[in-house]
Parts: sequence; structure tokens; C-alpha cells
Amino acid sequence: MKLSVRMSGGIEPLFGTRDENIRLLETNLGVLVRMRDDSLEIEGPEAGVERTEAILEDYAELVGHGHVFSDGELHNCLRLVSGDAGLSLRALVESGRQRSFGKKVITPKTINQRLYLDAIERHDLVFGVGPAGTGKTYLAVAMGVSALLAKRVSRIILTRPAVEAGEKLGFLPGTLKEKIDPYLRPL
Repeated sequence: MKLSVRMSGGIEPLFGTRDENIRLLETNLGVLVRMRDDSLEIEGPEAGVERTEAILEDYAELVGHGHVFSDGELHNCLRLVSGDAGLSLRALVESGRQRSFGKKVITPKTINQRLYLDAIERHDLVFGVGPAGTGKTYLAVAMGVSALLAKRVSRIILTRPAVEAGEKLGFLPGTLKEKIDPYLRPL
């Protein structure tokens, strides 16, 4: 099947460095994408061509409305969208909206943070697993505070593992506050 999608602008970021973004779509969806004057020609199996058309139309619409993709952001979005048929590029990009938590406003900085916040909003229980410094605890606490301020929950219960995580605490002299602080410091 062959199909043509008209592109009015933003074609350079779509192709990416050394055409990595287009190659990603071609590999994941089993299609061949060729540049023609003011459009992209898609050739391949019907399902792959239709999925690629939907992704490219979402991209053209986002660029038309002034959205600018940062380095690597488009590649990550295309990787996620081409791997999950139920996810649209537009929905993924728009899920990165700002959220206010009292006086603070937080915007997810990566696609994984966007997905994490969406999961927290949709589900009662979410496990965040990953390397240190990626914002798991910060975003979870911010979402908890937001739910408390919006009166969707009546209280927040903070918990930490009872096992030592890299630091030897041993017997801690002092007040109850001094004993608990090392466990709650990240929160």
C-alpha cells in the first residue's frame, strides 16, 4: 500500500540526526518512507502505513500549533508511539502539561516522567522503579500533596523501607525526631 502525507514544515526535526527518527518508524512499523517535494510517501503493509500516517499527521498538527521538540524528545516519543498502537503522538505530547501543587507548578521533563504522572493520576497504586535522581520520589510526593489540597484524599502516609539503604545507621542516640529524620530526609 502507498500513501502520501503532506508536510508543511518542521521536516528537519522529524528526520532527526542521520535520519534516525524516520529509520525508527520504518523499522518498528515495517514501512518505507520517502521524501517527495512537499510530502512524505509511505509504502508498506496497510496497518503499518496507516499507523505511520496517523503519527505523521499528529506531528504536523503539533508543529503547526507551535510545539517545538527538544533534542531526543521526538525520538523518544516516536519510539513509544510506534511500539504502542493505543498511544497517539498528540496525546503523549499533551500529557506533559503543567500541574500545580499549591504555590508550585511542575512540568514533567522527560517522557518517562509524563508516563509516571499519568499512571499516578489513573491508578491507586503505582510502583516507581529506576535509578536515583530521576524524580520518582519528588513527583510522587508532589502528586500526593496535590491530591491532599484538592481533597481527593484525607491524609498522606509516608513510608520508607525498614532496611538500611547504603548508610549504616545502627543505634541512633537522641530524640525520636533525630532517629526518624535519616529515613524521611528524601521525602
